[in-house]
Amino acid sequence: MKGKLQRLLGWFVPWVVASAAWPAAPAVPPGARGVVRTALEGERVVELPLVMLGVYRDAAGPRHDLYLVRLEGPEAQRVGVAAGMSGSPVYVEGELVGALSYRFGFFPREAIGGVTPAADMHAAAAAGPIGYGERMVAPIATPVFASGVPATVRRYLEQQLGDERWIVLPGGGRAVAEAPAAPQAPLEPGMPIGVELIRGDVSIAATGTLTWIDGDRVYAFGHPLLGSGRVELPLVRASVLYTLPAMGGSVKLANLGEEIGAIVEDRLTAIVGQLGLRARTVPFELVLELPAGRQRFNFEIARHDRLLPVLVGVGLASALVENLAYDERVTIRARGTIEVAGGIEVPVRFALSPESGDASLQAASLVAQVVQGIVRNRFGPAELNRIVLQVESTPGVRRYRVEEVYLNRAPLEPGRTIEVACVLAGYGGERVERVLRLRLPPGVAPDTPLGLIVGSAEAVDERLGKRWSRRVVTAENLSGYLQALGAQPAPDRLQAVLYRRAQGAVHAGHVYEALPPTAVRLLAEDGGRVLREVILASDAMDFPGPLEGVVALELEAGRETEAVAPEGTQPPDAGSSAGRKREPWGGPPGGGGRSEP
Repeated sequence: MKGKLQRLLGWFVPWVVASAAWPAAPAVPPGARGVVRTALEGERVVELPLVMLGVYRDAAGPRHDLYLVRLEGPEAQRVGVAAGMSGSPVYVEGELVGALSYRFGFFPREAIGGVTPAADMHAAAAAGPIGYGERMVAPIATPVFASGVPATVRRYLEQQLGDERWIVLPGGGRAVAEAPAAPQAPLEPGMPIGVELIRGDVSIAATGTLTWIDGDRVYAFGHPLLGSGRVELPLVRASVLYTLPAMGGSVKLANLGEEIGAIVEDRLTAIVGQLGLRARTVPFELVLELPAGRQRFNFEIARHDRLLPVLVGVGLASALVENLAYDERVTIRARGTIEVAGGIEVPVRFALSPESGDASLQAASLVAQVVQGIVRNRFGPAELNRIVLQVESTPGVRRYRVEEVYLNRAPLEPGRTIEVACVLAGYGGERVERVLRLRLPPGVAPDTPLGLIVGSAEAVDERLGKRWSRRVVTAENLSGYLQALGAQPAPDRLQAVLYRRAQGAVHAGHVYEALPPTAVRLLAEDGGRVLREVILASDAMDFPGPLEGVVALELEAGRETEAVAPEGTQPPDAGSSAGRKREPWGGPPGGGGRSEP
């Protein structure tokens, strides 16, 4: 019972109550001498001398002052204020003053730093979540170590984060223990710590320094990680391999250690953690189907609305890049599900086959968009329980364009099935022929004008009033929104739709067809979107790559369907046209019943 209560309080009660263990902030006059405690190698904490220069008013934001300090001594001259020092505790006459957390200038000739006052850190839960920083006065850069992440994916990660305070570096993973681990030294202020963002076959963590321990509460960094307020992020030990001096900014190179708790607050003046508390993560199971065989990858990703979509993409891209040749043109098709709390499963499906660019990063962006659509919806929190994705990769560009459509000669009567012969051009000039079948339902009056659309499911949906996007936009609750989101038309599915003109509407995430004018008007006034087609029949089949192009034909019920082949050509099942090669993409287009731009 005590453990459950501790966990409940850890997540839902802001920690603003004063503790006897937290030191009172001393009055610090300019010129006072002190030390900053930090680890430059391993977990061993050393003291670097410093001198207080004064109080820099409102430097971290309105009513948030900084102490201005100058580090001295040979180590300060060697490394200055290094990335990873954020949170290093500063003491004057043995009393905690605050945490070294800000840097000044671009290439400072002295090791000048800003110290977040201890009292501001202790009141972190009451502070705003958003961080401040200017080009000349900004938080000390945070090293982000990405183990198992290729260089191209690290650049993608940097672009997606869009935060120059984060320095993304290779390495930093956990060592595989070959023997029983030696007893760990007790935590103490000045030790390095990490905030783990993803672990498993890929590891990414941000590192900094522990400022103070107050019972089972710890305070670190002295500035925000992302400024997200209440969070749930794994807290781990870290060990500094070496503090690398550099003119553009020194950095602590670190490896990760064992999990020791969870970060529960990410505020302007500090990140706050609770020891012994285990942060929940989102399992991500990935299966790659490659020409060489099947490979499995497993990740645990931090529950963070901003980071989760990016990190899912990073995991997928890292697995793909490591298993595909960099200059290889490939086709990628993905299927999977995202399980959301409440028993809702959102299907995931996408396909791409680019002529140029990194297919792995394009796949990462597509899956990230789906995850972002779920976690950053307009209705409220959507907790992800699990992500399962199966990705098939095949060599070569496999894209297809719908070029021509032919119908069998037969009266278009209710109850009769018509065959729709589709001619597609492959990327290299390959001619592909497929047949879809549509049955005209009973009750369609003779001479009724009909329409036929053939193309990718995406293109057909676009021509029929953007039904999918309108379902997403008009959904009225989270459940309806997620159901609509999971119904996204597939880009690698060839679809034929037979329809007639009639009014309908998309309202509250649902499609209503063949409505009387009054009902359409009422739904439109209530935020619905008007439709002008009623679907009578549909057929579809999957393709081994994405499709583009659409063919639209006008028909009439009760009349014999006439061949729609252009003059001088024949349907694909007759004459010399069968197996005829097309020009490669970019050459002259094929004949009538033709693809529209």
